[in-house]
Amino acid sequence: MANFQVSLLNDNGQPDISADPNNISITDTSNYDTNTEAGHTQAEFTYRKLIIACPNGTSIILSTLDGTTIAAAGATLPITDKIPYSTGDGHYTATLITMPQYDSTINYNTNTNPCVLYNGVIYSCILTGTGQQPDISPTYWTPIQEINLSAKYKQSADFIILCRTIECYQRQVIRLVDNIHCVACNEDIAKNKDYQYATNLLFIIESFMPLLKKKAYQKIGQNIELAKEICKCCNSHNQHEYTDKKCEK
Repeated sequence: MANFQVSLLNDNGQPDISADPNNISITDTSNYDTNTEAGHTQAEFTYRKLIIACPNGTSIILSTLDGTTIAAAGATLPITDKIPYSTGDGHYTATLITMPQYDSTINYNTNTNPCVLYNGVIYSCILTGTGQQPDISPTYWTPIQEINLSAKYKQSADFIILCRTIECYQRQVIRLVDNIHCVACNEDIAKNKDYQYATNLLFIIESFMPLLKKKAYQKIGQNIELAKEICKCCNSHNQHEYTDKKCEK
């Protein structure tokens, strides 16, 4: 028998999250339709909440309780939420919270540590029983805050958005190849500014996954800022206008 488990991970154990320059797509891979835990059928999960912590310190919060655009778990599986964002490249953290509504016909067993939502309040089962209404049955249920939810109902996943950085790198590679056509064998390409910018950006891009595995979030932020500076230099160089002194170093 499989108990319920919230999940943001794909079959490879990686966050099922992608992004384009305007939207973040997050797939909820929780076992709504395959778990056999009492009171945890897909139809009973009417509460879902997504919190996205952004690089600038702000958060995007979507919840079925406040009417923001997020699907309930009763939607067609798997559930993918597409969320607009405007905070650019950087380190993000997505947190998914999902849980079932209280059902008076279910025998809630403390062996599986169940939680339910009742009248907008989260309750944790502390004594096995059936038909014990959470708000008037303190012997059976205790109210808890979201922050205290177990990993059964709440999961966070870190990810990095690099859309602008990769776009900048690709533009620079195209310009570099054009230069290679021009200089052929008559110039040391390693001395070419476009080559230097493209190489630096490539190294920075390749650094992010190892840094994410190490949870080196501060270093990730520093490398994002470095990539932005290099992209400014690329733009200045491509326009033959060195207005930023950093581009001349």
